[in-house]
Amino acid sequence: MTQTATQPDQALQEVLAAVRNYPSAESEPPECSDYDWNSPSRFTISQLDELAGFAARAARSLSSCLARQLGQEIELQPATPSQHYAKQLLTAESETPEYFIDLLDSDRTQCGLVVVPSLRGLTWVATILRSPAVTEPRELSELEASLLEDVVDGTVSALSGVLEQVGAGPLHCGREMTAKPELSDAAAADDYVQFTFRPSEDEGAEVISFFLSVRTVAAAAGIDTTPSDRKSPQKVRKDLKECLENTFVDAKAVVGGADLSLREVVSLEVGDVLLIDKDASEPVDLTVEGTALLAGAMVNSEGRYALQILGAVGTKAAGARK
Repeated sequence: MTQTATQPDQALQEVLAAVRNYPSAESEPPECSDYDWNSPSRFTISQLDELAGFAARAARSLSSCLARQLGQEIELQPATPSQHYAKQLLTAESETPEYFIDLLDSDRTQCGLVVVPSLRGLTWVATILRSPAVTEPRELSELEASLLEDVVDGTVSALSGVLEQVGAGPLHCGREMTAKPELSDAAAADDYVQFTFRPSEDEGAEVISFFLSVRTVAAAAGIDTTPSDRKSPQKVRKDLKECLENTFVDAKAVVGGADLSLREVVSLEVGDVLLIDKDASEPVDLTVEGTALLAGAMVNSEGRYALQILGAVGTKAAGARK
């Protein structure tokens, strides 16, 4: 390798100067919020906006429903929908007693829960019976429990109507009211969205909450839930094979390589001979997307370089020319 006394040094200095003078990015890194591992993230921001719009429509329907049942004007406001794991529903502790009723889908399979604060439920029952106002939680009588279940059933029907408007299936109300949340094994495998509604005059007081499974509210989030024709596993494999076979890949014949310093690179001149890391008797590698798969020998075909395949890389057949 020939080189002059100053040309390589000058070229190297020019490269290093270019690196030193390259403008550095002094802008502040973008702000990143910590991922909340305590809540599922099943929806995008736009889908959450769709759910917020659904909650607003549901609030109007629930307000009308409760106004009819209780005989008084009620205006509910929705809280921002939130996402929860099923385990959170079962382990959450409330400062005040609550009543829980199952939500069922069109197949009568549990798909969520309705939650009513105990004092709110007693107040509704007292309003219907025109009894004195209730100020402390207590046990419901059989009549009171039946009346409260009817009120909750009406709210579920109201919510179901809003869901059906966006293409979701109907909701049904279970008939058993419990003091603790209960989920079936199948329901416990789902994630949930909480829709809470409060009176407009008292934003801190909850009126009623609905925990609906993600699959139940998918349509409300703007997700297409139309069933599609499912292909058999055999058809999927066949289509995938055909797709892969027709995919173009980058195949290269690689003779070899050499490790050079930057000084050696800039000192290369016409006529220099560069030794590579492969003997002249060794086969040439055929790489596909950077991975060496086959070995071959360079030949001449009609005046063009060609590669005669000898075998797979590493085999005895690939180690000798034919």
